[in-house]
Amino acid sequence: MKTIFSIFELPYSISLDVSALGGAYDIEISKVKGKLYTPHLPAWEKNQEDPLGKLLLAPELADSWSRGSDQIFWGKPHRYPSGESSVHSILLAFECNSLDEDGSAVHKGFISWINLLLDYIEISTNQNVRVDQSLNVYGDNFHLFYFDENGKSSGISDEKVIEICLDSWQKSIDAKSFQKACELASLGFQPKLCYKLFLEANRAYLQKDYRKTVIECGAAVETALTDAIVKKLQLLDTSESDIDRRLRGNKTLGGRFHLADSQLGLDVLQIQYDYRSILVEPRNQAIHDAEFVTRQVARQAIEYTKKLLVTLVPDMPET
Repeated sequence: MKTIFSIFELPYSISLDVSALGGAYDIEISKVKGKLYTPHLPAWEKNQEDPLGKLLLAPELADSWSRGSDQIFWGKPHRYPSGESSVHSILLAFECNSLDEDGSAVHKGFISWINLLLDYIEISTNQNVRVDQSLNVYGDNFHLFYFDENGKSSGISDEKVIEICLDSWQKSIDAKSFQKACELASLGFQPKLCYKLFLEANRAYLQKDYRKTVIECGAAVETALTDAIVKKLQLLDTSESDIDRRLRGNKTLGGRFHLADSQLGLDVLQIQYDYRSILVEPRNQAIHDAEFVTRQVARQAIEYTKKLLVTLVPDMPET
């Protein structure tokens, strides 16, 4: 049994909570099991002078590693003393029976795996950490290597190259959420449709397309509401024909809210939020009147959408 490694560099950092630093997370790519290791905080002294000037430390496995004379850049803290940090590099390690077969399998499955991992991080935190699907090429920053009997490192070649476009934004991801993202990505579970639509809304917001933001928020919520309504009616032993009739009688987003809230008593966060002014009206105005949507309106819509999805659809993956 041999171990193959990859020091994966993120062109744009992922923001990690202090609880997620120095961790070892179970992963699996193409049925090859492994670990993802995150770097450590530097050793801060009390009243540390220039604490944010200190770099993150390598995972223990890579403590003495370097690239020739160059130090490996793992990232740096961006908040003191809480320790939230921008992670630039992560260490992947896989236990292999065959270097060639398992190494090739990891290469082939990596793109799908990293896509899912970054999607789940984005859903959890609103960070724009994703593979840019508009690029039909892949960069060259994912390499596998191993150590031979003499301790010399050797690369495992593959023609595939990978390019990752990331943009750190909003909340740092904590250890529990990071582990969950690793698990779901390793299982290959796609996010449910409502969460895929939420990702589109989040990315539109980051691109300052606020009109598209509220439209995609409306689509995400309508999808979640429809599923929740159907499940509720099924629990009430409503016939399929009656379910279809009630849905057809409440086709619009406002109609779905009316059916869920006024008729079925579902929790749509109606006590904390005025969903009509926050989402229904801005979405209708954006679609039907082509009205300009402000950043504030878009942000309120996306915040409400995220909280409502967590309430109505707590399980993110499509299983």
